[in-house]
Amino acid sequence: MLLALRDEQAEAPTVSVGMPVYNGERFIREALESALQQTFSDFELIIADNDSSDMTQDICREYMERDSRIKYIRHEKNYGGYWNFCFVARQATGQFFTWLSHDDVLEPQFLERTVQYMSENPRTVIAAVDFAIIDENGIELRCDKLEETRDSLAWEIRQIPFFEFAYPNVHLCFYGMMQTKLCKSIMARAKVPKMLTGCEYPILARFAAAGEITALPIVLRKYRSHSSGVFLTEVAEIKRKSKWRRIVFFYGNVFKLRMDLFKVLLDSPFTWKSKFRIIRRHMIMDLQWCRWKITGHWSDRKTITEEACGHGGTDARVFRR
Repeated sequence: MLLALRDEQAEAPTVSVGMPVYNGERFIREALESALQQTFSDFELIIADNDSSDMTQDICREYMERDSRIKYIRHEKNYGGYWNFCFVARQATGQFFTWLSHDDVLEPQFLERTVQYMSENPRTVIAAVDFAIIDENGIELRCDKLEETRDSLAWEIRQIPFFEFAYPNVHLCFYGMMQTKLCKSIMARAKVPKMLTGCEYPILARFAAAGEITALPIVLRKYRSHSSGVFLTEVAEIKRKSKWRRIVFFYGNVFKLRMDLFKVLLDSPFTWKSKFRIIRRHMIMDLQWCRWKITGHWSDRKTITEEACGHGGTDARVFRR
């Protein structure tokens, strides 16, 4: 028994890549090719098909026959997108884990650069990268740089946006490289959201409470924005509701997400000074939002970098304990 366990552990890859998919025939080939072209080759690719009705199954089986690192699992029915995200994480056997949406693309060095950073920085629980936002034809629309999550900022400052709902770009850290054991634990305890849009925030907050999250200053992933994507699909579904149902559904969901973030913050091992700083920024943001609703005027709050400057500098060494 012990020998068998050791053999299984020895054969486990360094990285597990999880790809939840439903009806992804249009883009999945490009996503699969980007995974197989990685300069870091010690990985497994777990595809979980939520009972697709298009050619997704045929495409996945074709690639599985070409490369033994690919594992394809087809569900007998559609269990929902969030459930499938959790499922691929549960199947992971590698030390590190990352999600790859069927419509996104990895640059060849994504696994190599993020695994290297995670290995050299044991306090890091997620190593993310900058993103190129592309359209359905692969044309770049813009570049999203995660400037406020660089390791040049102290973690005491960098942790702030992970507890602020809808802080710009932070949700993209969800697609970084992470510690597999921690990911499984967090996904098992996280509440099932009513919407996939925004579900990254309470999960990232739990990661932030457990360790450091860093974004490397290099574009190594492409995020595809298109009409059949999760966000626009959910927006279209919400718009079909009556006005008051839309208001209740949307703000009810936001309230639950923010209460979840608040609870994670209070339970975190952060100092009370850090917790107060984050809560104070929440209050300022809410007051600004109310003022904007009444007057139509919005005054920009301080960025994370400005917060750091207010404490004496932006260099992480200034803040290290």
